Amino acid sequence: MQERKLYGQPVPELKNQFIDDTGLLDYLAAMVPKEMLEKVVPDLYDIGEKAAKEYLDYAIDCERNPPKLEQFDAWGNRIDIIHTTWGWKKEKEVAARDGIVAFGYEGQYGKYTRLLQFTRLYMYGPSSGLFSCPLAMTDGAAFLIKNTLKKADASLDQKVKAKLEEAFQNLTSRDPSRFWTSGQWMTERKGGSDVSRSTETVAVHVSGPVYKLYGDKWFTSATDSDMTFTLARIIDPKDEKKVNPPSLFFVKLREKDGKLNGISILKLKDKMGTRQLPTAELQLNGTVAYLVSAPGKGVRSITDMLTVTRIYNSTM
Repeated sequence: MQERKLYGQPVPELKNQFIDDTGLLDYLAAMVPKEMLEKVVPDLYDIGEKAAKEYLDYAIDCERNPPKLEQFDAWGNRIDIIHTTWGWKKEKEVAARDGIVAFGYEGQYGKYTRLLQFTRLYMYGPSSGLFSCPLAMTDGAAFLIKNTLKKADASLDQKVKAKLEEAFQNLTSRDPSRFWTSGQWMTERKGGSDVSRSTETVAVHVSGPVYKLYGDKWFTSATDSDMTFTLARIIDPKDEKKVNPPSLFFVKLREKDGKLNGISILKLKDKMGTRQLPTAELQLNGTVAYLVSAPGKGVRSITDMLTVTRIYNSTM
């Protein structure tokens, strides 16, 4: 009797996307001067190779081991720790080391710098285990800070300026021990695309540029980030019922002792297709924040960040 053969298929193999994607090669040849392209080829080849091997291994681990929220310790104390997998931590490390964000601010290729940065992102993204999401907001935050400092006049508080300068250096660092990622907290319970109308979070003035935020953020992607930009309405002490347009604030998620900055993590979102990315519902209970925009100009100010995050989305 003839032995029955089991049905099977060859295992798909991801190859170096720089040399395997002929459309990408044709596009770069048409858009980038030959001398410059020859200079950057080794770097692009390296990213393509890592996307097919090293990055991909971390991404698979992210997919298999989604984040978990530990809200209380064994003694009933609120701790709100998001546990992420080894692969997620490695994705952050290699993103810093290989300058996925930093490349765009180093400017060594002049007007072609951003094009070449997004070429690298195009190869990195599918193997990033969705770490491309916090990187989009990180790049967006760096771009927002760069433009804010560029346009800054005497009205920008010096304390805020110093904090933004420190943040920019960390957001664009290639040192994994120093590298920060950023969030972008806009979505609230009302939802909808009209952020100006749907923002219910309020900001209570403390002193100078310092405020405390109170409210709920309904959808905060990459909740394990180091900082965020967020919107809130400044309360008028003379008329607390007055509804002011949202202003833009800078927030560091954790205090020096590692505790969350007046933030309670209510739950992690149970999402379809992006489970490896820690996205949470938050409650802000006196979160210390720094006013970045002119009062009431928050939506206009955060558009710098949105521009970059949308380009990331379209690239991948």
